[in-house]
Amino acid sequence: MSRPVAGIQVEEGSSRALRVVDRIAARVVALSPNLKFAVAVTAEEREASFRLRHRAVVERGWAAPADLEDGLERDEHDADALLLVAWDGEVPVGTARFVFPAPGHLLPTEAAFAIRVEPVGQVVDAGRFVVARSHSRIEHGVLAGLLGFGWLTVRARGYSVLCSAFATDAAIRMYARMGFTTVVLAPPRELWGETRSPIRWDIPASTAGLERRWGMGHEGGARDPIQVEAEAETANTMASSAAGPSGGPPPSRT
Repeated sequence: MSRPVAGIQVEEGSSRALRVVDRIAARVVALSPNLKFAVAVTAEEREASFRLRHRAVVERGWAAPADLEDGLERDEHDADALLLVAWDGEVPVGTARFVFPAPGHLLPTEAAFAIRVEPVGQVVDAGRFVVARSHSRIEHGVLAGLLGFGWLTVRARGYSVLCSAFATDAAIRMYARMGFTTVVLAPPRELWGETRSPIRWDIPASTAGLERRWGMGHEGGARDPIQVEAEAETANTMASSAAGPSGGPPPSRT
């Protein structure tokens, strides 16, 4: 059986850890009521994602504008990928990509690092996270909302294991502050101008950290982490760190 969480059907027969993360994901999405998180369905919506990614890559100096066709950043994994876009009204302000396992095809993380991520065939590759500079501060919650909405979308398809390629040390620290436990899968490499590592998100092990970070406050209400700690370092990290070309360019500086 399935049940609706934030308007998305997820499997009912899940472990307690996954049910907790589902609730937290829905709560995180709700912290940004002025934003709409949606799957890019039309060609125009998908192009909006590719243009946000292009801007991030060019401004980080990872590629020249002439190297990327038509102002779009995309690769062979995008054809069958699920793209998410965060919208502020009619303006796209964030995007993320989720690549699902397919027989005979490597995930972006696996292809980039020549590894296989266990359990093979049950892992979804989460990457290409980009946040526009206008919304890059933690107050806007775009990155958190993309992660939350992305998690629920992945769960709706029956998956609960995520990996990412090209995580910088700063990105891994940021994920830890957000409450996630991650596992480095292989030695780091110098890619796209920075030292990066492939990671797997250990969601069951993350439950306690996510509950502390995003769960119930002392008075029983939903705790808004925007209000409970100084976020200057996190905001700076969000604006400058990334998962890289397969794990995602960093938040855009424009």
